[in-house]
Amino acid sequence: MEKILKWTSWFLMIHLLGCTNSNGVVLEAGMTIKTSVMIRPGEYLLEGADSLDQPIIIIEGSDITVDFNGALLEGSADDTRPDRFKGLGILVRNGKNINIKNLRVKGYQVGLMAVNTNGLVLEDSDLSYNYRQKLGSYREREDYADWLSYHQNDQDEWLRYGAAIYLKGVDSAVVRGVHITGGQNGIMMSQTNHSLFYNNRIVFNSGIGMGLYRSSFNRVMHNILDWNVRGYSHGFYSRGQDSAGLLCYEQSNENIFAYNSATHSGDGFFLWAGQTTMDSGMGGCNGNLIWENDFSYAPTNGIEVTFSSNTIVGNTMKECRYGIWGGYSFDSKMVGNEIVDTDFGIAIEHGHDHLIKGNYLENNKVGIRLWERATQPKDWGFAMQNDVSSRNYRISGNYFKRQDQILQVQSTADLDLGPGNYFEAYGQVISTEGTLSGVREFDNYKEASLSAAPPFSRRDYIHQMQGPEPMEGALARDDQFQQWDGRENIIMGDYGPYDFQSPKAVLRAIEGDRYIFLLTGPEGNWKLSGGEGLVDPNSKTGTLPATFTVRRADENEPFKVELTYIGMGGVDEFGRQIKKGEAYKFGYEDTKVEIDWELMWKNTDLNAEDFAGDWDILWRQSGRAVTGQVETDLAFAWWDAPAEGIQRDGFLTRAVGRLEVQEGEYNLLVTSDDGVVVRVDGVVVLKHWDVHEPERDEIPLTLGGKHIIEVYHFDKSGFSTLDVRLQAFPDK
Repeated sequence: MEKILKWTSWFLMIHLLGCTNSNGVVLEAGMTIKTSVMIRPGEYLLEGADSLDQPIIIIEGSDITVDFNGALLEGSADDTRPDRFKGLGILVRNGKNINIKNLRVKGYQVGLMAVNTNGLVLEDSDLSYNYRQKLGSYREREDYADWLSYHQNDQDEWLRYGAAIYLKGVDSAVVRGVHITGGQNGIMMSQTNHSLFYNNRIVFNSGIGMGLYRSSFNRVMHNILDWNVRGYSHGFYSRGQDSAGLLCYEQSNENIFAYNSATHSGDGFFLWAGQTTMDSGMGGCNGNLIWENDFSYAPTNGIEVTFSSNTIVGNTMKECRYGIWGGYSFDSKMVGNEIVDTDFGIAIEHGHDHLIKGNYLENNKVGIRLWERATQPKDWGFAMQNDVSSRNYRISGNYFKRQDQILQVQSTADLDLGPGNYFEAYGQVISTEGTLSGVREFDNYKEASLSAAPPFSRRDYIHQMQGPEPMEGALARDDQFQQWDGRENIIMGDYGPYDFQSPKAVLRAIEGDRYIFLLTGPEGNWKLSGGEGLVDPNSKTGTLPATFTVRRADENEPFKVELTYIGMGGVDEFGRQIKKGEAYKFGYEDTKVEIDWELMWKNTDLNAEDFAGDWDILWRQSGRAVTGQVETDLAFAWWDAPAEGIQRDGFLTRAVGRLEVQEGEYNLLVTSDDGVVVRVDGVVVLKHWDVHEPERDEIPLTLGGKHIIEVYHFDKSGFSTLDVRLQAFPDK
């Protein structure tokens, strides 16, 4: 087999040279490039393989330049289902000083992967519209299957989420001028060190902008990483679901993150020490410098830094739930940051030896919160092997303006509050709870006047710290983005955040039977062109943006609003061009079908997995049934027992739903943790009967008239969820 592979590689090299002419090399599946070449411009539809082990193009060698000359490598002819994209576009391997430029890749699970390469340069390329999951969360409720998990990646577990660029075992790389949008993850790296990432624009993706795993001594500077987000619905839930502009995980040390914009992302910056640290109590993600970035409008944390020691200087966090979350962090400096309009400006649980100095905090419910809990999880090696008591804080030179509460302290020791803190227009100064020692109320603060010039400049404190100088030719955040500041402009669709490049009907409110929409998008005209179940529109035509209202005729019947846009054009959510003057359809549809559910639970001491084909027997042989009330939504997330008399671990759920629908095609969406079986009219349509984290299954059904849906579910231990929805108007 090895000889065959070597012969095939040699043959392809000869073929490659034969395809070279004055117009450049023609791309073909299976090609290996080992010398400097110019690619012939054009669009190459080369379908992704079923396995990432079969790349379309391989690049390897030393001291070579591959100029793709704007050529597009496309992995799928159907760009409307990015959750079905597969395969690897380009593999760079075992190389040295390889320069790749002017590349375009779309439609793959992974656009470009580089492994075991030194001196890679990737520049001026576009790897937009590659893989992204279809989201189950919707306006009123999140789907727990949408939560991401980046805890393990030693076996490249991150690849299950895809990436535009994936780097493994790469050293001394330079990645600049790369654009990535309309995907899930941008640039993901593992064991990648001493590299520079700057002037990249990675925006409007549904997962991670840039992620590091066991990667150290890198510089990440002047990148635009806005709207890398999921798990948000304005006014309903603000979860983030572990999306982030910047992700720093598992023994990633001594990196510099400076002058980046990562707004409107799940977390602006998400750092976690890693499972190695959690198990052993050693290591962490330490010595990282987070310098003068903008992490505003995060649904969860502007900055999360946990179980580690780092330096956080001069960053901006506006309108986040937490400005800085530092659970179990230690020996860190938080200096000169601007934190505005949060629930908690700085919140540190079980932290110690922190300097909090020269920060500007305005209009937060709580300025600083410090605390510890009475007990620790027994499976956390970090907490078992380290002193994680809340202690040793120095808080000085901070400016607190319009805080409901300036300081909230619980079970903390040795708190130094001074000197030079300023207070202005505040409520309560300090609240204390639990066992305290060496903690006193502020006795040396200065009152500031609203009418006087601010006596505080955080820049003075920033200048006292050592940080990197800005780079020449730095990429600036788009001025256009400023009009969409604020979390209300995180608008999620089926595959990720809305990017304002195409017309969209955004449901802003429901008042009785009246639906209120914001119609937004590029400049142009709209008209009401059709629909189902709607009456009394406030207008039938207008210009964007606009407020459009309509009444729903019957809440038990399908509801659909069809609109047509003609205007300046744009780009739709799948990257397809909308031509100027072209009629473009958009709108809104409520696809949910109401079902009346009867619920019962039972405790069980039996191993449910042993009853894979006998769930009825399992139900009969288990404990006494506890009946729940009739529900119209089967949507549960259980951290504890589901009902009185039922234990929190080791229980069964049985739900029977009755419905009557018009004849047509439907989708049954089922999210479960742990096992689930679903029968429709006595026929099994789903069997996912094992222990698993939240996962979603989609079952197409043809229905009409009256039907009965039976759902059997078991929980083995820990968190459990069961969410069952029936949709009309399914995707084709």
